[in-house]
Amino acid sequence: MKSLIPLLSLLLLFGFEAKSQDNKAIPDTMGSLPAVTNVRGARYPLILPNHHVIFRIKAPDAQKVQIDLGKKYDLIKGDDGFWKITTDSVSEEFHYYTLLLDGFATADPASESFYGMGRMASGIEIPFAAGDYYAEKDVPHGDIRIKKYYSTVTKSWRQVYIYTPPGYDTNISEKYPVLYILHGGGEDERGWATQGKTAMIMDNLIAKKRPGQCWS
Repeated sequence: MKSLIPLLSLLLLFGFEAKSQDNKAIPDTMGSLPAVTNVRGARYPLILPNHHVIFRIKAPDAQKVQIDLGKKYDLIKGDDGFWKITTDSVSEEFHYYTLLLDGFATADPASESFYGMGRMASGIEIPFAAGDYYAEKDVPHGDIRIKKYYSTVTKSWRQVYIYTPPGYDTNISEKYPVLYILHGGGEDERGWATQGKTAMIMDNLIAKKRPGQCWS
């Protein structure tokens, strides 16, 4: 069996080639941006202004490369060993996806990994046009704290993520409301803090003096 290491190598590109290998019109990449979920320095996946996404993977020894984004896309191989596809328009939200190399499912080395679908998976966030409420801003920031606890139900040690607002440790006499959020199916306690950006949402609402909106 050939090593999968060459198949997983990814070249970080900062340009767009002039020729299309799949005989389709070259998409206009003006105004496009790398996904915020990419690892540092990775240009692809690249999100176009119309929310189509360009995936580009180097896998010269592969016979078939696919992206499973809820819908499977067959990538087209170029003479340079790179495989590429431009997807349909993708909805404004966070999506898990998987890279398939000759049927072998793996994470995209250009993407951060997230726990979803019952396993670690790649993720891509299509920006929400009205998503200013979860943007990172210059406001006072709270903390995400990870606490271990022993569950008498499961008879095992578990952990919980807790958001505490700015000034929590100094305002020791103040009482705070508590909201318990359960993660979605196939996810775990990291979901709301990581994919859901709970801390940034709460920080921004508190900075606007409207924390009660979080409970509506």
